[in-house]
Amino acid sequence: MSQISKKHVNNKVTERVFEIFVDFLIAVNNPEKAEIFLNNLLTSTEKVVLAKRLSIAFLLVNGYSTEQIKYLLRVSSQTVWTVKTWLSHEGKGLVKIINEIRNNKKNKLTMKMFFIMLEELLTPIYTGHWDRVQRKKRWQKY
Repeated sequence: MSQISKKHVNNKVTERVFEIFVDFLIAVNNPEKAEIFLNNLLTSTEKVVLAKRLSIAFLLVNGYSTEQIKYLLRVSSQTVWTVKTWLSHEGKGLVKIINEIRNNKKNKLTMKMFFIMLEELLTPIYTGHWDRVQRKKRWQKY
């Protein structure tokens, strides 16, 4: 993510800035607005970093192993460990939101298809060296 300025900002100003940020998040109440908001607010790199962090959290909450997440998202063990540690210490609110999304009836089919796709990606096609070749080919399709 971006660097934070070393210049100190008054605590009341910081609180108000976060209140305004939360107001913006609340105003984003549909997918079209969310896409516009994120495209205007974040760089492409920041969007990827944020999306991967949220995906790691989502997969961890849904019982995926560090090795599976590393393979699926092409992230390091350190990145997965950092998100896992953060979830266990400070991420209770995010876990609650992930569970709400997963259990929402409108999302049931989407979630089911998502998990089927993940299982297909994680299931080896052949044994030995062909396994690696086939996985690499499958990843290149996406």
